[in-house]
Formats: sequence, structure tokens, C-alpha cells
Amino acid sequence: MSDSERTASAHVALAGVVSGILGFTCAPGVGGILALVLGWTAHQELRPSSGAPVSRRAERLALGALGLGSANVVFVAVALSAAAFHEAPSPRAVAVEHTPTRDRGVAREPGASFTDRPSSPAPQQRSEAATQPSTRIGEIEVVDVATSVDSLSGELARQNRIARHAGSRLLLWVSAPDCAPCKGVASALSDRRMQRALEHTRVVRVNRDDFAPELEAIGIPYQAIPGFALLDAEIRPVDYLDGGEWDEDVPHNIAPVLAGFMRGNYNMRRRAWHGATRRKITAL
Repeated sequence: MSDSERTASAHVALAGVVSGILGFTCAPGVGGILALVLGWTAHQELRPSSGAPVSRRAERLALGALGLGSANVVFVAVALSAAAFHEAPSPRAVAVEHTPTRDRGVAREPGASFTDRPSSPAPQQRSEAATQPSTRIGEIEVVDVATSVDSLSGELARQNRIARHAGSRLLLWVSAPDCAPCKGVASALSDRRMQRALEHTRVVRVNRDDFAPELEAIGIPYQAIPGFALLDAEIRPVDYLDGGEWDEDVPHNIAPVLAGFMRGNYNMRRRAWHGATRRKITAL
């Protein structure tokens, strides 16, 4: 290899080193790939073919370009993988569309399935009451009662025990998938005012369309939704209200009502509740 060839190879290797450095500053990925190409080209040109001595400086530059290029490509690949991982949606996230409506608190005929909650367990899992689907929104845990439970009152009793053991109070939420005000309440749960209103509360959501007869038997109204009931240890409703107590389904309207309701001092009601009318279910 002539001196001019060795000089040209050294220049190529130097350009590779510069590209590798730029790959970490202003041209990530592209600079690394260019450094690899230039470093490999210089390294190949510097291979002795006629016994002529090889410039150690040029060889070191070529190896440096290869090393910087490889490191930059690996760095960019790791950075892109980490960014993709962090941008992936959390499986616990709940996004519920809020649709303002004027028919809150109006009776709706049952008929739709509860499509906005996890699917029910298989029939062979009916005895595994501990597997009720739940979603945590901030400090609030919303438990959806699956249609496969043997007894709604039995499941509510179990949920009530869990709440008491945790030092919380159980709030029964009567909802339905086609209920726009119910979706408004769901979307408001992440708001800090709702978080404060329902602190130390275990929210158990029941699909009115699936459990209307059992709700009636317990004495909980289900015609006007969203409905909320406080239960005693015997799963008897001790207080009840529905979404007709506020106007637009937004946090600053809902939170004060539920906060007063949970604390037992919500007295200025639009519709007073006169107590439960329980109906006994007769086995056929």
C-alpha cells in the first residue's frame, strides 16, 4: 500500500470517528451507521496485501470508528425500545366517554348487556366469588359484580366484609352499559374532588339489566340510574339517591353530593328517599 493510499484510508477512518461522535450528539442512528461503513472501509483498505507496514494510527482510527458506530446503533435501538415500552397503554387504564344528557334519573327498561366491564367467569367458576373483576382508579377501587354469582345479596355481604376489614365503607352503584350519566360518573372518578369524596370507600357496581329482580328483592330502587345505596351489615339499604340530585355529569356537580351522602349529611335533596320496600322472592 502506498503512502497516499495509507493517508486516504486514515482520512476515511478519521471521518468514521467523527461520524460516530456526531451519532451521539446530533445525528443518532445515521451517524452510527455511517461510522460503521467508513470504519469498515478503512479497515479493509488497511489490510496488508504486499507486506507493506500498516499505519497504526490509521488502524486505531478505523477500529475506533467501528466501535463508536456499533455503540451508537445499539444505543439508538435501546432508546427506541424503551420509548415504545413507556408509550404502551397501561392495562389498568379505564377510558369512559362522557356524554352529557338530560335524561338522568329517568327510568330505562332493562335489556342491554354490561359491555363496559370484563367478561364473566365461566359457569364452572361460579363458586369462586373472590374473582370479581375490579378496576383501580387512583385510590378508588371499583368492583364489578359478575353475572355468574349465585346470589347478589351474598356477594354484597362478602364485599361488605372486605370493605369493613380494610376500614372502608361499601357504596353500591347501580348502573347499566347504555346509561350516559353512569358513564359521566365513571369518567369523573379520577378527578381529585371525587377521590376525596369517595376516600375510604369500596365501590361495588351492579348492572341493573342483569340484577333487577334481586335489587328489587333487597329493596334497592333500580329504575332511575345511576343509583347509589349505603347498606348495613344485613345488606339492607339504609340510604339511597340517584343521579337526579345533580345537573351535568361533571366532577364539581357529582363530588359534593356523594361526599355529603357518604358522610350522612346530604339533607337538601331534590328527591327524598322514603326507605326500602323489600320483596320476597318465592322459589318456583
